[in-house]
Amino acid sequence: MVEGGETLIIDTSFTADFATLGKTPIACTRCAQPCPEPEKTCELTGIVAKSNSDKRPGLKAVAFVTPHSELPLDARVLRGSLHESQTLKPMLDPFIENFPQLAHQTRRVIADAVIANGPNRAYLAEVLPGADLIGQVNPRSRKPIPKPARGIESIDPYGVPHCTAGHKLFLLGRDGRRDQYIWACPVYHPESPETELACPCKTQCSASRTGRIFRVDRGKTPQVRWEAPEHSKRHKVTYALRTAIERYWSRHKITLLFGRAWARGSLALQAHADRMVITAHFFARAAWEAG
Repeated sequence: MVEGGETLIIDTSFTADFATLGKTPIACTRCAQPCPEPEKTCELTGIVAKSNSDKRPGLKAVAFVTPHSELPLDARVLRGSLHESQTLKPMLDPFIENFPQLAHQTRRVIADAVIANGPNRAYLAEVLPGADLIGQVNPRSRKPIPKPARGIESIDPYGVPHCTAGHKLFLLGRDGRRDQYIWACPVYHPESPETELACPCKTQCSASRTGRIFRVDRGKTPQVRWEAPEHSKRHKVTYALRTAIERYWSRHKITLLFGRAWARGSLALQAHADRMVITAHFFARAAWEAG
């Protein structure tokens, strides 16, 4: 049902299960032999931290989805306590092994900011040469840079300059010779993506009819990826494809009730993930045959 494409979208979702966290089987508790590490009824159940204030027992489900069909190519159930940044490798390794032809057609993998980090980009370049990992800016612990120049109020943790009128400048391009980003006024510049903004501070900012042009040294905002800046128009169009996997999770967790697993153990839980994939293709096949 799915033809190979150049783009894969990966995302991680929470899956609730009925396994008790850290519970050992009866045979293990009755065993008199010393055991440094007792078996668990479910080795994958762990505490999933959805936020600092929301932590619950469960699993992590990871899937690859194609952007236009929104059909999954593969899905995995991983340990609940595994950090989201570590989900790419256990997802991609079996995908390359089981579907080598589809994997080697891949030229870009779209992920959120947690997955799209430096180590994962290096790993992807190693296993799929020529493929790129595309994500959003992760500000980490970056702090705003206050008043870097006249007319500029600050550069926020995401690397975007804000003018004194409170508007975010848009990325116009890069100067490779000087290693600088070129940011432009979102109100007056003819290439601005905004159409309904007004500026009360024009006379205090720039005399140019196109508004302020502000250059930022590459080293000042290292959280922005120089090779493919996340604030560019091209990147925003590509990253918008990620909504396909959000719709996939919505259908499969809510409509088809795959948001909770009723099994225990890695083999049975992986079967749960496989059923998610099979069900999506079953309905797609039925819709195709019905015209």
